[in-house]
Amino acid sequence: MPFPHSGLHAEWSMRDVDGTSHTSSVDIRFENEGYTAQGTLGADRAQFVLRLSATLIVQQFMLFRDMDEPDLWLGRDRSGRWGEINGAHRPDLDGCSDIALRMTPLPRQSSASVCRCTSGMPRA
Repeated sequence: MPFPHSGLHAEWSMRDVDGTSHTSSVDIRFENEGYTAQGTLGADRAQFVLRLSATLIVQQFMLFRDMDEPDLWLGRDRSGRWGEINGAHRPDLDGCSDIALRMTPLPRQSSASVCRCTSGMPRA
């Protein structure tokens, strides 16, 4: 078990090039037979939610930002197909198994094992 079922909270600070400090955080909890990681990205003023299976396979990713651009809400089915909340299929993400967020201490795999084309070759 990678995280305690009772939950986990972590905070960290990063400095911009101008020296401004930004605090980010994540809460990880076990619910509905999987994990939910919910956090903030201080410098970007963004919030994220990652829903993972009990074996840490990403099932859903949501990113909420204080910007004019729309928020991002992605889901992955059991066959590895990704789609948006509006039902649009995202073939460019099919085969990806992880989401790497910069500015977080969440672990990630090498890109070759994370995202592969149907031909078996890694995508950039």
